[in-house]
Amino acid sequence: MMDARKILGIIRARWKRILVYIFLIAFAVAFLLPIWVALMASIKPIEEIETSNPLSPPRSPTFETYREAVERLGRPLLNSLAFTIGAVLCSVLIGSWMGYVFSKHRFRYKETLFIVLIAGTFLPYTTIIFPLFRTMGTLGLVGSIPGMVFVHTVYGIPICTLLFRNFYTHIPNDRIERARKKGASDWEIYRKIILPASKPAIISVMIYQFTSIWNDFLFGLVLGGAESQAMPVTVALFGMKSGFFRWNLLMASAIIVILPLLVTYVLLHRYFVMAVVEEES
Repeated sequence: MMDARKILGIIRARWKRILVYIFLIAFAVAFLLPIWVALMASIKPIEEIETSNPLSPPRSPTFETYREAVERLGRPLLNSLAFTIGAVLCSVLIGSWMGYVFSKHRFRYKETLFIVLIAGTFLPYTTIIFPLFRTMGTLGLVGSIPGMVFVHTVYGIPICTLLFRNFYTHIPNDRIERARKKGASDWEIYRKIILPASKPAIISVMIYQFTSIWNDFLFGLVLGGAESQAMPVTVALFGMKSGFFRWNLLMASAIIVILPLLVTYVLLHRYFVMAVVEEES
């Protein structure tokens, strides 16, 4: 009787595993299908796109659309890389330090200040875009790379502080107290204890910030400008929809735009997983 129950339990476990795999494969196919369609359309001549199945490979593939897309997106792509990397580094550095202060220091009104700071993450872009535009115009930062770095850094500090604060709560306070008794300064504690333990958190926050800033459209359109030297790649990609609509060129441009995100995640995803596991534990 027990053997029959064990066999039945094994069968049920295997079926559950099979159903899980079926669900995961279906989810992966649904997620990858639009990317496949975009990739196939990007290497098809425009005439073939109009007559062929979107899922079918091209009969006469061409990469001329990628050359044209690079020519049209070259400067905006460099602009986005410049202010995204700058803003990511600044916001992560400041957010890491502030996360350390809010998690390991005691001072008056700490929780109130933290709530006020975090409230900034819940403000929609549309509610602050007009006063922000006027302020940036007064400072002479509209339509410039430093202006875009400044805006995304300031807007990213609250969420970076929140993420780092949550991560630093897992670092034992005993280590910090022992270092303070030995006369270590806050900077020494941060550099020798906090930072070495923060690698997964730093990588995961960098991935989050890079994705958020790279995909931003509203700040790029209003503060970067569609005709300025600081035009981001998202605005340039949107501008390609005007005039004669060429699906192959648009899809090639979209593939180029998402490549930095894919490369960043592929290179750093294991640290992101490590941060999630440590946060849950």
